[in-house]
Amino acid sequence: EDKATVLTEHERIIAAVLPLHAELWESGQIEVTTTPLAHPILPLIADTSLATVGDPTAQLPANRFRQLPDAVEHVTRGLDEAERLLGQRPTGMWPGEGSVAQLVMNVFGSEGVEWVATGEDVLAKTLDIGSFTRDSNDLVQETATLYSMYEAQTSGDGVAMFFRDVVLADRIGFEYSGTDANVAADDFMARLNDINNALEAAEVEGPKVVTVVVDGENAWEHYPNDGIDFLNALYSRLTESDLVR
Repeated sequence: EDKATVLTEHERIIAAVLPLHAELWESGQIEVTTTPLAHPILPLIADTSLATVGDPTAQLPANRFRQLPDAVEHVTRGLDEAERLLGQRPTGMWPGEGSVAQLVMNVFGSEGVEWVATGEDVLAKTLDIGSFTRDSNDLVQETATLYSMYEAQTSGDGVAMFFRDVVLADRIGFEYSGTDANVAADDFMARLNDINNALEAAEVEGPKVVTVVVDGENAWEHYPNDGIDFLNALYSRLTESDLVR
């Protein structure tokens, strides 16, 4: 009987997750993104030889695999499923593991995806700068490069691309769990302020964005109180900040 009580409560909470996200999305408080249906490494479905673009030493299969229509199907059905569950069709996507390639950007664009996110290392390789450098406080030295806006060239209108700051993401994902919630939130805001100061010093014009992408399911079990204290502290500061929109 005790187990039945706990299970019933679990089912009640789980049943509320999708309606809550749909409600918050409808109100404009959040935007929901999705992934290609089965969370695949999409470029390798489109063409396994694309592996050598990111790693010229990659060991390729003996039989080259190219199924671009299958890649398209993953994107289409991922969007279909999100729309079925949430009542709206997402316009943003997180590709499985952030995997992107020029070939699949056309797939995203043709299916109505307006923006995708990936990692800073992808941008660094695309621009042939190797990697981003940081000072002793982990502040990116090429601030104008990482925090500016980008658009991938496609056969259509183009797809906006966001490149995550790996240090900020990893601090949330792996480090702040061992820190007092308020101290951690203050550290995060201080780092945003440092980035802004560097951008102003460089006189960077136009929109500037700091992208933080974190696995939604992994971090919080390591935080006290499932991360609720940290998230409350962080979102309170973000809400009160004149710096962040």
